[in-house]
Amino acid sequence: MNKELSFGSIVGLWLLGILFLVLHAITISIGTFTAENAVIYITFFINGAMWFALLIKELLERPYSMKVIFYTFCLFFFYFAGIIQYIYGHFPWVIYRDNETVLKANVILFLFTICYMLGSQIASERNIDFSSGDTIKEFQITHPRMIVISVISLGVFLNKLINVGFAGLFSRSVVREAIDYGESSAFTLLMKQLLMALQCVAVLVALLGYKQDRKKIVYFLFNFGLLLCTYPPGMISRYAVATIYGSIFILMFDSFKKNRTFILLFCVAYTILFPFLNNFRHTDFADVDTMKALSNTIDGIQTGWLAEDYDAYTTFTLTFDSVKSEGMSMGRQLLGVLLFFVPRTMWPNKPIGSGAYMGEKLGWDFTNVSCPIPGEAYINFGTLGVIAFGILFGFISTIMDRYYWDKHANIKTKFEILYSISLMMFFFMLRGDMLSSWAYLIAFVIVWYAMTFTFPAREQET
Repeated sequence: MNKELSFGSIVGLWLLGILFLVLHAITISIGTFTAENAVIYITFFINGAMWFALLIKELLERPYSMKVIFYTFCLFFFYFAGIIQYIYGHFPWVIYRDNETVLKANVILFLFTICYMLGSQIASERNIDFSSGDTIKEFQITHPRMIVISVISLGVFLNKLINVGFAGLFSRSVVREAIDYGESSAFTLLMKQLLMALQCVAVLVALLGYKQDRKKIVYFLFNFGLLLCTYPPGMISRYAVATIYGSIFILMFDSFKKNRTFILLFCVAYTILFPFLNNFRHTDFADVDTMKALSNTIDGIQTGWLAEDYDAYTTFTLTFDSVKSEGMSMGRQLLGVLLFFVPRTMWPNKPIGSGAYMGEKLGWDFTNVSCPIPGEAYINFGTLGVIAFGILFGFISTIMDRYYWDKHANIKTKFEILYSISLMMFFFMLRGDMLSSWAYLIAFVIVWYAMTFTFPAREQET
């Protein structure tokens, strides 16, 4: 992609910067501006302006990317949610955070972003050969292999149908009671994620097959229909909706590679569509008043920033409390993430997720809370962890973006499937905690590899 900005792009960036200043002024005008909180507002503004400018710069280079997701997340959760929660004096889970804690959070988030940019710069300057391996080649989706994948997808659907019955396909309460693969909750969770990944990847493979040969549309329609029946958007968590249907959306419309509409649709989906679908997560479809649910969703946009769904800023500050009282975990939490597949029966002291770990140490009864990546870094190794994690995630993000845009943007390859999944999963991983998000991502990667590695590939001019 061309990284040189035209005069029009520079003017557009300047105008968007002014718009951000206006929005920031409106936001802080809601609260009371005093000498005591002036520094807090300044740090919020510095971070917000930085994330906004970096997002616009990245969008001018690529219509979507891992870095676009990162800067969008920071704007949503660390700027807008953070400053509004501070202004109203209402933080999820703990209600109150003092000025010293908020200031420390903003400074460390600034440091994390700088390190993320440093890692990205290191990856950009590396001369990496992307031509090795068959992921650079266009893989051929043949009829026999597509039939096998469709049978696997059908098996996933029948497995759920047998467990919950036809009526239970659209009843979340029935699903919770019926789906069980044994006494181990970890095994149950792993099986659920693998089955979900199987159907998602089957649809993505079928979609690329249709793009290669229009006659293969029957495979796509068949697999997509099974997916809708097995995992309806209103019956699964928001991360699953975004990962499954978001990745299909990206692969389906090549126009996203030529315009900047993806991030706008993503923001609308996250602020309106996902909260709307949340009305169906704990209630059967027939028991929900759709129009009332939509009205409540729209009315709740302004106050939604104070809800637990936007708790990442607050839980990040809670890592300070955890480290202060318990000390750094010195990598123990990270080890639990990397060895998530080890059963707790074999590892009785296996670490729990960092969000639950904080809640437990703080004496909460409810511990199903998030822990964003900067918080994971701090709870493991303190400020040094923030620096290391920032550089690492910046490096990996840029490598993924370069591999996709430099070599795969116009080729139907195996990596295009993995990238679309990883792109959507990255947002969920940033919110955390890492233990669950990493396990979910690995489940998708395993299924992606297992379902595509046997496909023949041919050289393709890039």
